[in-house]
Amino acid sequence: MARQQNHTKAMLLRAVLLCSFIFGSASASVAFTSAHPGLSRPADSGSNDVVTRIKILSVLESRTMDRTILDKAADKLSTMEGRRLRILSSLSDRISEDSDAAGADIAFSLMTVLIVLS
Repeated sequence: MARQQNHTKAMLLRAVLLCSFIFGSASASVAFTSAHPGLSRPADSGSNDVVTRIKILSVLESRTMDRTILDKAADKLSTMEGRRLRILSSLSDRISEDSDAAGADIAFSLMTVLIVLS
């Protein structure tokens, strides 16, 4: 039952992100050069933002295995402002605390919406 729910969540994330990238505004493409795309940032970004991006991407990786979606999310995260990153970081903390709780599902949905609409 839980496995089916996780699969359903992953499919929902894929569908939402795919639709946003097809119909939404395209962000500037950032080269993928490492295992964590959030590391590809301009030199003026703070190291705290890089750590935050890695944390957010690790939560997304735990929920979806589609590399294309993760790359697109990393591209959006690389252009995202600090305030939204802090919100996403807080939501990812909530998911990490108890990934099976209803609150974690809601937090993941909010993360998806924030990334898609950024």
